[in-house]
Amino acid sequence: MIEKIIKDIRFIILILLSISSFILIISPYYLNLNDVTVDSVTNNNCSIQIGDVINQISGNIITNEEEFIQSFENRRSDEFINIVVNGENKGCKINEDGNIGITVIKENKEPLNFGIDIQGGTKVLLKPTSSINEKELDETIKTLENRINFFGLNEVKISPITNVLTEDSFIQIDMSGGTGDDVRDFLSKQGVFEAKLSQRINFVDGQGELRLGEDFHIIRFDDVRKVILLENDITYSVNDSFSIDNETITIISIEDTIAAVYIDLFEGSDVENVLSGSQSSQVIPRGDGTYEFSFTVQVSDYGAGKFRKLTSGYSSNRNSFDNNYIEPKLILLLDGRLITELNIATSIAGTFAKTATISGGANSLEEANREKLLIESTLRSGSLPVKLEIVKVDTITESSGKELVRSTVYVALAGIIAVIIIIAYRYRDYKIILPMILISLLEILIVLGMASNQIFAGVVILLAVVIGVIKKEVTGLIGWITFIAMIGVASSIVITQWTIDIPVIAGFIAILGAGIGQLIIMTDQLFKEKGKHLDERRKVAMHMIWSSAATIVFAMIPLILGGIGSLKGFAIATIIGVFIGILITRPAYVAIIERLKKKELV
Repeated sequence: MIEKIIKDIRFIILILLSISSFILIISPYYLNLNDVTVDSVTNNNCSIQIGDVINQISGNIITNEEEFIQSFENRRSDEFINIVVNGENKGCKINEDGNIGITVIKENKEPLNFGIDIQGGTKVLLKPTSSINEKELDETIKTLENRINFFGLNEVKISPITNVLTEDSFIQIDMSGGTGDDVRDFLSKQGVFEAKLSQRINFVDGQGELRLGEDFHIIRFDDVRKVILLENDITYSVNDSFSIDNETITIISIEDTIAAVYIDLFEGSDVENVLSGSQSSQVIPRGDGTYEFSFTVQVSDYGAGKFRKLTSGYSSNRNSFDNNYIEPKLILLLDGRLITELNIATSIAGTFAKTATISGGANSLEEANREKLLIESTLRSGSLPVKLEIVKVDTITESSGKELVRSTVYVALAGIIAVIIIIAYRYRDYKIILPMILISLLEILIVLGMASNQIFAGVVILLAVVIGVIKKEVTGLIGWITFIAMIGVASSIVITQWTIDIPVIAGFIAILGAGIGQLIIMTDQLFKEKGKHLDERRKVAMHMIWSSAATIVFAMIPLILGGIGSLKGFAIATIIGVFIGILITRPAYVAIIERLKKKELV
């Protein structure tokens, strides 16, 4: 009898998939699948980038952060060392601070991708401050993804959410490697970059000169009202902008008879490249214990042409350390905040300058590196189409996440024990009870295996589809609609890695409950009406199971399509469980029962 079960193809498929799932889940814990990857880059001279894998340093294999740090002990500055990065040899020079300008982290490749409500992190809900269409929402998410990649934040998930009642759009960001400060200081900022030319206008007897390169324009000033007057006596005060010769001028301040103005040069879209080499991007200590950062950007021909036009004709007006500078300064702003105020040397004034150096300072090396990386990332990714406001920030610690999982597991175990007691009382036959429990647990194991490996998930889905078609399990219009819907939902975990969070675990519990219920229906149907042929009883049982599956699937679809946040995970997990159950584990259960209880079924 056991031999017949083992030889049954339905049982063989179940066991093979279960063993494969088990191996995929436990293998990372026993195999060396963890890499030491570059976490940040500050002043690197060997073209190493964030995310690169450090294999060896001077012939020594690097397996953790401590070994990486020890590799630079007792090294001289300017000493060259050999580093194997992504399997390729690189020669790097030791910096003055005794390293090569990078930090690393051991990337633990867990078999399952857990959400922040389990492993800890930050969950943020952002809302556009103005109405936004679908295209602008997609552009906003793409820009945020680019910023995240450039900034080096790990394990970040960005999801659009729509309130089905108010039709308001939201953006949810889940970060296991970031904090609320990262969102406030970085992700939620619109990132509008502006380069302007500063100028002071001295008014004498109500008149002053505004200089635009080699052209001078007389403008009037009302000393009583502290306003600038243009043609037709239109007045402009602080923060107002006006245009002369197609150039935009903004009034920054008016004190006594002196007005400070900014003249537009170029904006973020004119930044063509942000240079990252050791000569173009660096952080150096100052004499007072603080740190200064700087990096170079390349601007478009339009920006370079505007710079040449508006700085032409100036003579040296200031002298510092034997360097001659013109009076105007180059002002660089990010979201209206001054990030750099640069002197313009007479040697480059009036030239077609394609590069500009952005600099700043901070009290610590960490703050300087963070500020430099923040600005670099924003310039590389571009500005957001709309401003975003923070609606909610939830920070979950790893300990609270583990406690939540522990509570969920206890609830699941209590549910399993209750189910075992019920079916034991109902059937009082180990030949039914044990297969029922085994099938239910293996079903969860296979679903977890699919979550651990996208290729395996694809294989399981393909196998289930083949079985469904060859065995003619799918019948009727509702059956085919349900079948296609389950394939579509299940395929989503092949395209993107499945994140296991609390709602998904709740889905697993739902899978267990729904599975046991369907097994009870099948068992009762197989054992009643013994006057009918077994094939007919089996067909009726599967029809009832398909009807139950259709009800569950159609109940879950609105949770997926309606954009109801974390409930999507619950719905996807439930549908995948039903998909695997109805096409793989339920047929295997029937095969086992038919062999073990053959005499009773006749």
